[in-house]
Amino acid sequence: NYKYDSTTVAAAGASEASLRFMYKNNESVWTAPDGGSTIDMGTKVVTAITTHFSEWGVFGDAMLSITANTEATFNIADGTKLVIKGTADAEVTITPEIAVAV
Repeated sequence: NYKYDSTTVAAAGASEASLRFMYKNNESVWTAPDGGSTIDMGTKVVTAITTHFSEWGVFGDAMLSITANTEATFNIADGTKLVIKGTADAEVTITPEIAVAV
């Protein structure tokens, strides 16, 4: 079980309803447990059941609002950047900027 604080979740830009446990599998990829996770937004507790020891974390989906003539950039741990732009005529473009090792 993990007890969270709504203010901290909101400050991180995450959706409280999307919180879930994930663990690093043998290939070091964050993976949802087979049984999934449950969230009780009343008690502010995320729960998952596991049968193994691993590196675990609680993750949530990012909330993003793009308005006309704005841009948001997300820096991903592997060096990749994701750029999201909103234009004056309500078009949205999403551009990955992939880091290449030299």
